[in-house]
Amino acid sequence: MHESRIRAVDHVHIDGQQASVEQIRWFYEEVLLLDEIVRSDRPSDLLCFRSERIELRIRLMENPNIDGVAVRVTIAVDSLEQAEQMLHDQKMLVEKISGLKWTDIRLHTLDPSGNRVELINRSHWGPF
Repeated sequence: MHESRIRAVDHVHIDGQQASVEQIRWFYEEVLLLDEIVRSDRPSDLLCFRSERIELRIRLMENPNIDGVAVRVTIAVDSLEQAEQMLHDQKMLVEKISGLKWTDIRLHTLDPSGNRVELINRSHWGPF
């Protein structure tokens, strides 16, 4: 079994801006390479993305309660550089965070709704 790109113990639940559905899909599908879960029984105010067995569930609303300071979800990407370039191309702000080791490099950005998302390098360095 492959490791999930979503680094969490269980499913992640966040709120999202209803007016930003297409931008949210672009962010999580194109940049972070998660698969959208499309089901006929899914409520219309819910977007769901998956990587392996872990799901990211976004409850859509007009006025979501969003904390843009705390990291809401950590996602592993194949290339931090490529993800950073895609975000810059869309004029999204990206903050590079580095620790003491090369493997500690990560990116922080806000998703289209304003949730803080952390991107780490998906590599052979082992589980986090």
